[in-house]
Amino acid sequence: MRPNNLFALVALGLGQSVLASPGFHFRPSNTQATLSASAQPSSEIRPHDKVNTTNETAVSEATNSICGTESSIEEAAAQEQRFNAELIPYATLNRTLSFTIWFHVIAANETVEGGWLPSLAVRELAEKLNDDFSLTGVEFHLAGIRRVINREWFDSVTVRTEHGRLLDDKMKRALRRGGRNTLNVYTVGLPDGLAGYANFPWSYHKQGDQGDDAVRDGVVMRWDSNAAKSGNDIGSVQMWDALSHQVGHWVGLYHTFQGTGCAGDSDFVDDTPMQAAPSISTSNAGCNFRDTCGGKDELSSTRTNFMDYSSNDCEAEFTPGQIRRMQDILTTYRMNIQ
Repeated sequence: MRPNNLFALVALGLGQSVLASPGFHFRPSNTQATLSASAQPSSEIRPHDKVNTTNETAVSEATNSICGTESSIEEAAAQEQRFNAELIPYATLNRTLSFTIWFHVIAANETVEGGWLPSLAVRELAEKLNDDFSLTGVEFHLAGIRRVINREWFDSVTVRTEHGRLLDDKMKRALRRGGRNTLNVYTVGLPDGLAGYANFPWSYHKQGDQGDDAVRDGVVMRWDSNAAKSGNDIGSVQMWDALSHQVGHWVGLYHTFQGTGCAGDSDFVDDTPMQAAPSISTSNAGCNFRDTCGGKDELSSTRTNFMDYSSNDCEAEFTPGQIRRMQDILTTYRMNIQ
């Protein structure tokens, strides 16, 4: 089915035609709506500007909300040493850190169930992201929405398989916009239990604008991550903190249960509690505190942290230490143009 009036595609500005890759044509919109003072012109793929693929693999019904952003203890420790050596303190800027967002809506077809997210839902998602980061000195401006019908990308993009990673690379090379200070968000099917994954900012920094890791920079999230559904419609989608969690990685934060958990540096933030495992489990839902370090957790606030796994209603904050860390990392890796 086509989106109804509630789901009508809202054009986000007048833009120039762009050829992102052979067969994918982007047309300028005919109407515009003001999103923010710094929003740039945008383009949407209209229904008749799509390319269909022949892959008919069905999207599996993943029910887990698992993050695919991972870093080993050794990798994290080595990167922390590099970060400390390369550090450019946020105090040298001491201003709001502003970033542009491009949303790339990858769909299997023109139905909501096929990933065709309404523009209203995307705008609300961007607004929720800003609300979640409102106390951090970091803000995001929605520049535009692009839509692509590509069944193979929707069904199979992931970081869990070699084929999925190849498709992830192909998708991002075709669609990515901007540089190190542009957040590209891709919504796909993620059929393997993942809610999303992201790239850390230092991956971009290592190779410069043209490196492979720079091209792969961004956030990929399941299109309906924790959406509140009603029948066949999702209405005002409440994708909550799946995006805020992944953007937390994009700005340089680890999981609160990263690394050695109860024994060591964990997430390299002093004011997050020791934590050996996520706060939520199959036997522990809601906002109930789960002691994972035998009394060492001492603070029960982890369950309200965006970088933990906990119920949607619980995730509500970044700690002051996490805020300082993201500000320094963003200044070093995303705001400082070498």
